[in-house]
Amino acid sequence: MKLLSFWYRRRRIPLKEARLGDIYTAEGIWRKPEMFMPKVVGIIADIKRRDAGDYCLLLVSPEEPEKLLQWSDKASRSCENGNDKSSLFEGKSNTSLILFDGIAKGYNTPAADFCHSCREIAIQYLPALGELEKINRNLNAVNNGLRKINAPEIAKCGFYASSSEKNDASFWAFDFAEGKSKAMPKFEYFRVRPVITVLASE
Repeated sequence: MKLLSFWYRRRRIPLKEARLGDIYTAEGIWRKPEMFMPKVVGIIADIKRRDAGDYCLLLVSPEEPEKLLQWSDKASRSCENGNDKSSLFEGKSNTSLILFDGIAKGYNTPAADFCHSCREIAIQYLPALGELEKINRNLNAVNNGLRKINAPEIAKCGFYASSSEKNDASFWAFDFAEGKSKAMPKFEYFRVRPVITVLASE
């Protein structure tokens, strides 16, 4: 058991040495798959060091295959209630507001529901437009990481849904082929990929 513990510690990557595309697990960071590697949480798509000395990691989820889903089946401004407005960078709060509004007003929110239901390891959500842009900047590293664990890669063509709204009838979608965003109707079907935000420290 001591030998296994030593082997395990040697293969984990220190947080300060984490790189884009590394495999983030429930018990640490790995650069390549190993026989005794813990359950995978996601692939690192963005790393931000905070003033407190800890790190905020944006992870692309490998848990579920991508799906083509509607943003909603009804025109409604989900993320504008009082001071709450749709964020370009906070997908987690956007997703919560979308789900709450769908329940309160009685309409379906398939994209947000799908992401929120993927929570075996951590709370997953529909990424905001700014988070999709971060993934796009590091797309080669992210897809390389997904490939290592035999997870579906992010397609380099076609639009992905974000949780950022434009108005009652449309939301912002992001095209990885062109690297551009475009307002799309909520009732149409687009690719959906859940993401995870993790705060970590050494």
